[in-house]
Amino acid sequence: MNEASPCLPPAADTAAPIAPTVPTASGESGAAPARCADRPTPASLQPLCAALAALEPLYHAACPQASLADFDRCVADGFWEIGASGLRYDRAWARQALAQRPGVPPDAHWRCEDWQLQALTSDLMLLSYRLIQPWRTSERITLWQRCGPPAQPWLAVFHQGTPELPVP
Repeated sequence: MNEASPCLPPAADTAAPIAPTVPTASGESGAAPARCADRPTPASLQPLCAALAALEPLYHAACPQASLADFDRCVADGFWEIGASGLRYDRAWARQALAQRPGVPPDAHWRCEDWQLQALTSDLMLLSYRLIQPWRTSERITLWQRCGPPAQPWLAVFHQGTPELPVP
């Protein structure tokens, strides 16, 4: 499933990114490794991919409707994350960060795209996507586990953000 989040404005520019360069062992610039080939979401998982993609922005405030009630409904008690900063955060920190944010990020141009879902087990799903913010682009993953109540059986148990290399 490769589409923008329904909570966010559509992408203004759909041009392919320019491949960044990285320093080599000799100190010269070389081409950065190519992105991993897309892993298309199997047709049988596309409805669940859409459902989990709709939940994702609710707990990191990328959607005007994000609230603490949504966070509590979507995030497991043992949740933790590794932020794009490389720092580890627990559920309490993530909840407090959401409480301190306005209902919309300071720049409402956050976009989520390239949604993909992979079944690790029947009760554990890996949701990956790209988060584009005005100051950085990062690859994101969330582990969703089927362990909640029937009204919201899928809970986020882990999240990681990894910044993409800057484009020169």
